[in-house]
Amino acid sequence: YRGVVKPRLESPRVKGVKDHGDQVAEVAREVLGIELKPWQRYAAGRITEVDGRGELRWPITLLTVGRQQGKTVLLAALIGGIVLARRDPKPDEAESAGTLVAAGDGDT
Repeated sequence: YRGVVKPRLESPRVKGVKDHGDQVAEVAREVLGIELKPWQRYAAGRITEVDGRGELRWPITLLTVGRQQGKTVLLAALIGGIVLARRDPKPDEAESAGTLVAAGDGDT
């Protein structure tokens, strides 16, 4: 794989913050049968960062990537990873899982 892993622009990272990026990568591997590309693993970690209460730090995420680079695969893995991370939420917490927005043209 060749290319840039880290984005040119992103929100500042906080040291020690936890994320569910490993679960997203596991969903991609075990359920979808796909190994995430390095940029997808990085994005999954940033998108699934959680605060001290376990809530997503970024309730809305914007990701812009060129055509045919794997946005749809990443989104499918993100959905599965977040579901696994929150598999036993309290009823009132289920709706606060956050909103993920992927900018793209519907390609895989």
